[in-house]
Amino acid sequence: MADPRDFPARVLIVGAGPTGSTTALALKKYAPYVQVTLIDKSSFPRDKACGDGLGPGARRTLERLGLTDLLDGFNRPISVGVTGPDGTEAACSGPLIGEKDLSGFVAPRLDFDNRLLQECIRQGVVVRTEERFKELEELATGQIRVISEDLRSSQMLAGTYEFVIAADGAYSAVRRFIKSPTAKKSKTYIAMRSYASISHPSVAVAETIRLDFIDAFLPAYGWCFPVSDGRANIGVGLPVAQLRNGDQSLRQLLDHYYDDLRRRGFKVGSPELVKSHQLPHAAARLRMAYGHVLFLGDAAATINPFSGEGIFYGMAAGVQLAEQLSQVSPGPDANWARELRLFEHAFKRRFRRHFMSSYAVHLIFKSRRWTNKIVRAAAKNREVMATGASIMFDEGTITPRLIFRALGTGVH
Repeated sequence: MADPRDFPARVLIVGAGPTGSTTALALKKYAPYVQVTLIDKSSFPRDKACGDGLGPGARRTLERLGLTDLLDGFNRPISVGVTGPDGTEAACSGPLIGEKDLSGFVAPRLDFDNRLLQECIRQGVVVRTEERFKELEELATGQIRVISEDLRSSQMLAGTYEFVIAADGAYSAVRRFIKSPTAKKSKTYIAMRSYASISHPSVAVAETIRLDFIDAFLPAYGWCFPVSDGRANIGVGLPVAQLRNGDQSLRQLLDHYYDDLRRRGFKVGSPELVKSHQLPHAAARLRMAYGHVLFLGDAAATINPFSGEGIFYGMAAGVQLAEQLSQVSPGPDANWARELRLFEHAFKRRFRRHFMSSYAVHLIFKSRRWTNKIVRAAAKNREVMATGASIMFDEGTITPRLIFRALGTGVH
């Protein structure tokens, strides 16, 4: 390998959420010849509309990078409760479900994103917050010239990079600038989250992640993820098209979920810090690599079509990219556009069956009858619960065995 000091590979990452920061940290670990600059328009710590759930996939990704200490102090629920439209509840206790460690954390983005960013600074990533991406231009040399704005001084800044990683979320400014197609509304969810105090006389609320599939939200759900100190992240989501065709606003649906929780015996406080956000999901099949520009995370619409989970896929993509680039010899002959295309193909191949399974379950859960049937199957069989959780928050896929279980055929 050529001496990287002679041929530095400079990369700009736009967006310092979990995808951008994890990608920066993975590049430092696996491809240290890459000189990483990370910018974000916000100052940190900053809040972000999210369910705050870090599933087993995200947890394993941090373990792989040796960063599990970043999860210290966050709540780690050990139980899952899933409710169907008919009131059937499937419950499972313990981090092991069907011999799989499906434990995760509830990590408020205000704190989690800041911890990741501070780790980037500690490891030598050049971090510039309150800096907004403005435009980019591909030079005759094959490099990318990027113009950004320092929001504190309104000064325009310019830099030249071998490639750019756009990890700037569902409303990606980079994607808008290059006029790349965005996800259609038919392949986009919208969600609203809040925080509130919550308790129950007979339910260990602090230890239990709740997913409630009630009629108003199908094929999506309401969620209650316990944070700490008797509070939880409580939210709802559903397809954008469904919201537009309905007769209730997203806030009214959130209030409906609060009322439903109270009806089932939960004592719930008033919603606070209410935020909404859109979730373009993987069924949109957006292109990720455009020459020397690569989209990752929500900016690439790699959100689970069923659960709305997006953090894991963005983090996993960053690690996979860094591992691939660890095999590249930096030098004048390095073909960065080719490497980004190869990464896109490899990433999509890795997750193809998983995203197809997630979208299939999304379609199935449009049916009240089938939703009830699957929740009842999960209530009777831990394997169905484990596979369902893996499809929602990891890399699980639909299997014939799961289908037989859900159909109640008695196959073992």
